[in-house]
Amino acid sequence: MGFGGTFRRITLPLAMPGILAAVIYIVTIGLATFDIPAILGLGNRVYMLSTFIYLKVHPQGSGLPEYGITGAVGVFMIGIAGLLTLWYGQVLKQGHRFEVVTGKGYRPALIDLGGWSVASWGFIASYAFYVQTIAAPHDRLCGPDSHFAPPSWEMMGCLLIGSFLSRWTGSWCCGESRTR
Repeated sequence: MGFGGTFRRITLPLAMPGILAAVIYIVTIGLATFDIPAILGLGNRVYMLSTFIYLKVHPQGSGLPEYGITGAVGVFMIGIAGLLTLWYGQVLKQGHRFEVVTGKGYRPALIDLGGWSVASWGFIASYAFYVQTIAAPHDRLCGPDSHFAPPSWEMMGCLLIGSFLSRWTGSWCCGESRTR
């Protein structure tokens, strides 16, 4: 059996649940996303499904909302999500064909990291320390007060640790002062 046959008969069936899950996620997000199509498309009159629904519910001028068409499009979106979920369920039902069967003598092989075990535990501890002391408090404190802005070097500065540490000096995210 060559590479193509191995890929088609072994690799692809094993990877199919993961590939299908990614496809379902991307299709669902693609149908429901509103922000990017609204920013890029509404000004140029390029409509996606979500911006179409928005314009039918919030018509320009003095027009009345068209709830019938938006309801029909919503049912269409739910129908696509339902069909994709049924397809995914059928793929998962076939997963038993790829179970690994071993004998009584099978024991998982542990890998000895040697000197790298100290380094790996140090990395895990430093990452946990960073998340708990810098990243999570920064998201909790700056997240609700942040605003939408176009990408710029100034806004990239908001992603750095310095913007979190500047909170203690009285300035808020990206040089703003907090007014509460």
